[in-house]
Amino acid sequence: MNFANTQFIYVLALYGIVVLIPFLLLCYAPLKSMASWRMNLGVRTKGHSKEILPTLGSFIVLYACLCLIPTHKFVSLSGWKYHLSFPLVVLIHDAYFYWTHWAMHKSKFLYRFHEQHHTSSDATPLDVLAFHPVEAFVHFIFFAIYPMVIPTDLSVMQFMFVWMLVCNSAGHLPYEFYPKFLYDFPVIRQFNAATHHQMHHKYYTTNFSIYYNWWDRWMGTNHKDYFTTYKKIKAAQSVLSSSSSAVVEVPFSRGAHETTNTQSLQG
Repeated sequence: MNFANTQFIYVLALYGIVVLIPFLLLCYAPLKSMASWRMNLGVRTKGHSKEILPTLGSFIVLYACLCLIPTHKFVSLSGWKYHLSFPLVVLIHDAYFYWTHWAMHKSKFLYRFHEQHHTSSDATPLDVLAFHPVEAFVHFIFFAIYPMVIPTDLSVMQFMFVWMLVCNSAGHLPYEFYPKFLYDFPVIRQFNAATHHQMHHKYYTTNFSIYYNWWDRWMGTNHKDYFTTYKKIKAAQSVLSSSSSAVVEVPFSRGAHETTNTQSLQG
């Protein structure tokens, strides 16, 4: 079996574990005991079937990108070079995602390809790969280009895909599991909680980063109420956790400079 086929099977298995299982257990048929944890920030339109075809298209694009990966470029790393390569690829992909994501929202031409991902403001893990083929190519070509530019071990790229899929799945969950006490530490609080990306799907003009919050902070694209909203969600969870019929009501207020994802881009 060739490289593209083996890696594609690896991705399919990973998708089933970190995307489909959480979706089925927490979104499609959630336990009543989880009701108090659900954020319910947006509106689900046309059920979940609309994500199926775009996701299948994304898998086709992914396979094509896997075929483009120059396997001869992979190197065998050891020692500090091997260990350093893990945070390096995460940081580079974090920047790559922010700027491509930002561009897709700021350009009318590019947004037509990204709009598919924003058909519902109530995001679930099933939205993780629900992309237009052009956007899917932008995301997945990273895995073909990176080893051409930076000497990389294959296991590092495999880890990167696991990291990307796990963080995306968690970010699209309408549940906030990130422990509140971790946000009391300046370093750890830079990791984006699920609230961060759920607010992006709610308002779509802010919160463009994927793993860490610093690009949004540096570029002024953090939603102004992100940290406050996160704390309110955790406080509501604490109060309502004893009631299985309760849901987390988040006091969102849309500022004059913001739009919802049902409105067209301006400028």
